[in-house]
Amino acid sequence: MLSFFLIYSKLIKQNKYDIVHVHLFPAQYFCSLASLFTKDTKFIFTEHNSFNRRRNYVIFRIFDYISYLPYAKIVCVSNMTKNDLINWIPTISNKALTIYNGIPLEDKKEDNIKYDLILVGSMRSNVKGIDILLKSIKSIEDHINKVAIVGDGILKDELINLRNNLGLEDKVDFLGNRKDINNLLEQSKIFILPSRWEGLPVSILEAMSKAKPIIATKVGGIPEILEDGKTGLLVEPENEIDLAKAIKELLNNYDYAKKLGETGYNVVKNKFSIEIYSDNLYKLYNDLIN
Repeated sequence: MLSFFLIYSKLIKQNKYDIVHVHLFPAQYFCSLASLFTKDTKFIFTEHNSFNRRRNYVIFRIFDYISYLPYAKIVCVSNMTKNDLINWIPTISNKALTIYNGIPLEDKKEDNIKYDLILVGSMRSNVKGIDILLKSIKSIEDHINKVAIVGDGILKDELINLRNNLGLEDKVDFLGNRKDINNLLEQSKIFILPSRWEGLPVSILEAMSKAKPIIATKVGGIPEILEDGKTGLLVEPENEIDLAKAIKELLNNYDYAKKLGETGYNVVKNKFSIEIYSDNLYKLYNDLIN
């Protein structure tokens, strides 16, 4: 940890940065320490999640409180993320603000459809609810042709074993990490993300930018992106039955699914574009410097 702190401090001093924008733990702690020796630099931190494992331990409330002190602003990716952070560390309320993630918009098109459902997410933990999805698929497997699960992580083998134990080898493909996410989205009917918690998932925005109907859980900032029944379908987390019902509803109603996708595309275009995100960041940086 000391070596990282020294490296960060040296880089910041050498380059005379006006602003250092920090993302994720443990860089949050390293740069907090580095800020003590770089007085002419303003530090910003982006909080991406409404929950993390540190919040299970009271001792980390003290560490987080201290680490947030040097940051001039704390950017949260959703209002829910901001509210949860303020509940954890109330003293940062005056410097916490929400800037929604943004994505570049490309032409939306549909390729040859290969998958009924696609999920894109890490398998480093059980956050994305892939186990819940597999159990839901089992309950309606007669309605499912093919499902794509994109991503990797330490739980991948465990999830593949669960798929095999459920007898879904011919239904569910684990594709690993891929660079052709846009193509896979275009080849899929529905994007699904049954997360246990979230900040504001870029994967949903990417799917909406392809006019894909979304099924997701009512956690974190997801309800700030999706309006149930208008831009997607929202279900309770860890509810296999409701998730299966939502999947069947969209697979059996093409016109409704298409309408959700088109409405979602317009929401991304008007609220979550990379241009809007960049403008908000530029204004924040400019205000801090001036």
